[in-house]
Amino acid sequence: MYELVNVDKLYNNFYYALKKVNLKIQKGNIVVIMGPSGSGKTTLLNILGGIDRPSRGKLLFKNQEISNYTCYRKDNIGFIFQSCDLISNLTVLENILLSKNLVNDYLDLKQIIDVVGLTKEKNKYPYQLSGGQKQKVMICKALVKNPQVILADEPTGSLDEESGQKIIDLLYKISKKFKKTLVIVTHNPNFKKIADVLVSMNSGKITSVKEVNSDIC
Repeated sequence: MYELVNVDKLYNNFYYALKKVNLKIQKGNIVVIMGPSGSGKTTLLNILGGIDRPSRGKLLFKNQEISNYTCYRKDNIGFIFQSCDLISNLTVLENILLSKNLVNDYLDLKQIIDVVGLTKEKNKYPYQLSGGQKQKVMICKALVKNPQVILADEPTGSLDEESGQKIIDLLYKISKKFKKTLVIVTHNPNFKKIADVLVSMNSGKITSVKEVNSDIC
């Protein structure tokens, strides 16, 4: 799915957020990227998502340079962020429809809402939802586009432990049910339980890549 070859990200001509990063990500895998703050995790995720570009090196998606694609982010990527930026005067359903209407090859909206457990909340407004429910809406917004890859940046960072575990279980469920490649940047060690591949980073470099067995059946 992805191949990064000697990728550097240089800021202000002196600070390396990423340095000689080499990584392959296989289709359908859940890849969990961990490391201390400032290690380059989010920079790497932004480059995978086409939000940022490498200063040097190659980023290949399905064996082609990302720059060769038109509408790369819209057609291929679903984003889940730590902050739940929902439009306050729209219902759950209306917020999700904003993402659905961006693409032609979308997934069934009712099925997505049912799978994440928001059927009873679909006509509520964001202020009526818990933090975990808001994050479920963000997952719906990412998934309904039918992306090939879902990129998640600290998706449990603002949640309590119980709500966070529910989101972890849900991300595993949708990745396997809908056969989506999932790349997660996190400090939460509980994500290790669902990882197919665990990537460790420090000081802008990948320090280890381990294939692991998920504990979830």
